[in-house]
Amino acid sequence: MHKPQNVKSSMPGGLLLRNAVIAAAMLISCTAFGEIFSWKHDVSHGSSTPPTAVTWYLFDDPANWAIGTSSDGTNPDNLIPGADDWIQWSSLNKGYMRQSFDLNGKSYTVKGLNDGLGNWGWHHFMLSNGTFTATHSFTNRRVHVRVFKDAKFVHGPNCYSRFGDGAAESVLYVNSGGEMELYGHFYLGMVNATIDTGAKMTLSPTTFAFSVVDQKAYPDWLINNGTLDLPTGLTFSGKSGSWPAPFTITNNVGTMNIGGDMRSTASSDYANLTLAGGTVNVTADASFEGWHELTMPDDATATVNVAAGKTLNFGLMTFGSGTTLVKTGDGALSLAA
Repeated sequence: MHKPQNVKSSMPGGLLLRNAVIAAAMLISCTAFGEIFSWKHDVSHGSSTPPTAVTWYLFDDPANWAIGTSSDGTNPDNLIPGADDWIQWSSLNKGYMRQSFDLNGKSYTVKGLNDGLGNWGWHHFMLSNGTFTATHSFTNRRVHVRVFKDAKFVHGPNCYSRFGDGAAESVLYVNSGGEMELYGHFYLGMVNATIDTGAKMTLSPTTFAFSVVDQKAYPDWLINNGTLDLPTGLTFSGKSGSWPAPFTITNNVGTMNIGGDMRSTASSDYANLTLAGGTVNVTADASFEGWHELTMPDDATATVNVAAGKTLNFGLMTFGSGTTLVKTGDGALSLAA
C-alpha cells in the first residue's frame, strides 16, 4: 500500500475461489502482508453493458478507497493500494459493480483482485491514463475489462485467472490507443476479446487452458483489428466440460505477430484461426499442430510474411471463394495437408 508518510500492514482475508485448479496457486500468498481495499465508487449498475460515458476517479486519491471488503468502510490512514495489497472485486453483497480507475499518468502494481464473496454479477474494470499490473490473481468470474487510450493492463507472469464461468461470459476489450499485456496462467470458461484499430495486445501465457466449468463448454474468441503479438506463440491445453469448446482467433484488418510455435494439446476442445484479412508476420516455425480449423472466408485478402529460415504451416487452411493470400519474406509457407 502507499501512504505519503508511513506504511501500515495487516493480514488480508482469505480468498474463496470456485476453481480448484487455480485455488491452490492463488492461496499461497494469503499469508503475505497487505491490506484489502474497496473502491468507494464501486456502485451497482445492473447491466452487463459498459457505459458509453465513463465517470473517472483518481486511483491515487485516498478518498476513493476504504480499507476492508465494503465500500462503506473508512480509510483513516489515507492509504492507496500497493504491491502487497488486494482490491476487493465487489463491495459486500453487491453485484454488477463498476470500477473506473484514472491512473493519473502513473504505474500501479497490486497483488491482485480479491473475490471473497462468491458474487456472480457482472463487473466492469476500466482503466485510463496509466499502467495497472496484477501480479498474483485477477479474476475467477465474469468480468468486463476495458482499457482506454493511453492506458495499459498487465496480467503478470505469475498471475492466475479464470475468465468466465459456465454461461457467465468474460470480456476483454482494448480501445484504440490502449494496451494489454497478458502473461501467466489463464483458464478459459467463456471469454471473448477484441483488439480495436490502433490498440495492441501481447499474449504470452505460461498456461492457456480450457477448464471444466459446470460440465458445459461455450465458444471463446479473440478478434484482432489492431496488433496481436504472440512473442512465444500460443499453446492451448486442458479440457472443458462435456461439450467441445472452440476458441477462434480472427484476424480482420489487424497485424498478428507470431514469434513461437502455434500448437494445441487440448484433449477435446478446438483451437481455430480465421484469417479474414490483415497481415501475419512469422519469426519462428509455426506448425498449428493440433489446431482444429484454419479458414479464409470468401473474398478475404491477407498477407503472410515469413522470416528467412522459418516455416509457416497452413496445411489445415481451407480457402473460400475469391480469396487472396499474398506471401512475402524469405521463409517458407507450406500448404501441404
